[in-house]
Amino acid sequence: MQEYDKFEFDIDGTCLRSYRGNQRKVNVPDGVTSIEYSAFTGSGIEEVVLPASVVTIGYSAFKACSGLAKITIPDGLKVIRDEAFRGCSSLKKIVLPDGLETIGKWAFTGCAALEEVTVPESVTSIGYSAFSDCKGFMEIKINAKINVVEDNVFAGCNNVKIITLPEGITSVGKWAFSDCRELSTINIPDGVTSVGEGAFKDCWSLNNLVLPSTLVEIDKWAFAGCNGMSVLNIPKSVTTMGMCVFTDCSGLEIKCERKKPNSLSKKWSKNWLGNNEIQPKVSWGAKK
Repeated sequence: MQEYDKFEFDIDGTCLRSYRGNQRKVNVPDGVTSIEYSAFTGSGIEEVVLPASVVTIGYSAFKACSGLAKITIPDGLKVIRDEAFRGCSSLKKIVLPDGLETIGKWAFTGCAALEEVTVPESVTSIGYSAFSDCKGFMEIKINAKINVVEDNVFAGCNNVKIITLPEGITSVGKWAFSDCRELSTINIPDGVTSVGEGAFKDCWSLNNLVLPSTLVEIDKWAFAGCNGMSVLNIPKSVTTMGMCVFTDCSGLEIKCERKKPNSLSKKWSKNWLGNNEIQPKVSWGAKK
């Protein structure tokens, strides 16, 4: 362990338990492997340099550090716990290293100054609401090997324009991209079987969307408020449709590849179109 000021840093073994100093720029001592629960919470730090030895950033470690604008993340980091950077509203850039495996719930919620994020391929878990309310995001690239886009994960990122999802995803969670008002383009890859409740609700600018032929279920309010869409094809693989999926989508033309049924099944809500000033035009038996 590198020599350090024992008043400034409370370190137990290789775990940094708390920071008690008043410096604006903090260099964490070499040898520390874990930044523990609430170690810097609410402090006045503006820049942090983490040593190569750090592998875990703990629960709420930098939560509410509203002046934190820059942090150097080591290549060996494996885990970012729940709420680690929640409310770091001045954080402008963060580079997530190849080798990172876990991003916890609410890890970056409210980091309003972040403009982009690339989630590396090594990540296998992104928690609930991990990047919600990151209002500065312009582009999101997810290269992670994940099967599920968790609930609320990018909700309220209302300036993001482009989102790139990786192959291998099977479901898009509830409210996952809701209120992403500037989102115009997102790829939903082949293999996705379900789109969750409110997943794209109030994505006003969404106008370039292709649903995969593997899709089976579209839950209630999934595309409610997506009034920028003009045409949407529903693949014939879809057998379950929730209520009010297309509420507030006036003027939308929906092309269903399946033939018009004599009556809708119990899995297909009778009120699937929802409430609209001008109801969407629906054609059945449409070709791809």
